[in-house]
Amino acid sequence: MRTNIEIDDKLIHEAMTLSNLKTKKAVVESGLKLLVQIKKQEQIKKLRGKLKWDGDHYYWRFNTHRASSGFPLQYRF
Repeated sequence: MRTNIEIDDKLIHEAMTLSNLKTKKAVVESGLKLLVQIKKQEQIKKLRGKLKWDGDHYYWRFNTHRASSGFPLQYRF
C-alpha cells in the first residue's frame, strides 16, 4: 500500500544511521514492527497475576531429564 507521510528529515537520517538501514521505507517498516512488538508485550504484561497454572513449578525448574524438545519426557506431546 502506498502512503505519503511527512517525517522529520533529521529523525529519519538518525534512524537510518543508527540502524544501518539503507532506505526510508526500511526504517519506517522496522519502526512499525518494533512498535507492534512492544505493544503486544505490554498486553502480555497486563496478564501477569491473572492466569492460573496448575503445573509443578519445582519439577519444571529443577528436572534435568528433558527431551530434545525441552519438555520433560512425561510431558511431551
